[in-house]
Amino acid sequence: MVVDDEPAVAMVLRLTLQKCGYAPEVYTLPMDAWNRFAQTPEDFDLLMIDQNMPDLGGPEFIQRARKISPSIPIIMMGGRLERSEMFSDQEISGVSALKKPFEVAELITVVDHSLQEVRNV
Repeated sequence: MVVDDEPAVAMVLRLTLQKCGYAPEVYTLPMDAWNRFAQTPEDFDLLMIDQNMPDLGGPEFIQRARKISPSIPIIMMGGRLERSEMFSDQEISGVSALKKPFEVAELITVVDHSLQEVRNV
């Protein structure tokens, strides 16, 4: 699942991930994404969440997601990421940071690494 409130960013993420063989579900409305995830969290292997969004920001989305799916890998994207100030040590586990703007190679490396960590557990 990819959640980014900027439609252009969401579209680029969708196309890039599809080109690399992934099948992302992409949302630009955080509450729609949350409702979908909360209904069937097992449908998702990875969450990519923008840090700053209206209605439901990345940190709050991640905290909620951790309550229903504690081991799902998460990538938080943002221009100014200060994870240590937003999360407890337990919440940081399994959360990778991807600072915007990022290169395609960096995106794919972080996605592959996040998914690989879960497969190795």
